[in-house]
Amino acid sequence: MHKTLSVFFLGMIALIIGCSNEDDRISTSNSEENPTADEILTLDEEADIFMFNGIIYNTNVDWVDELTLTKGDQVGEVKEQVEKDHFEYSNGTANKLSVGSPIFEANERDDILIVEEDGEVHYYYALVEG
Repeated sequence: MHKTLSVFFLGMIALIIGCSNEDDRISTSNSEENPTADEILTLDEEADIFMFNGIIYNTNVDWVDELTLTKGDQVGEVKEQVEKDHFEYSNGTANKLSVGSPIFEANERDDILIVEEDGEVHYYYALVEG
């Protein structure tokens, strides 16, 4: 009987340790944050990005450029164009788009915004931690 209790307690300890490790992995993966302008531009200083609703959007993504999307409602416009090496972005801040460029939702996808600039249409993909 003494041996049975020892095995039982060892099993309970293993179960508790296993569950606590799983909880740590879950909380770590949920605490990930979306990429910042600084992170994106550090990886690719030529990236064409803007911030909208706290999310950085990037253009020239091959698979996104191959999509056929239609413009929905206008949801905003570019409010500020920042200088190179400026990493503090707020909503409406872009590094290459001109101030006043309209931003539209894409009817087919929630993770892409459409921007018109000088008669050209550009698709911008939301860079979110998944």
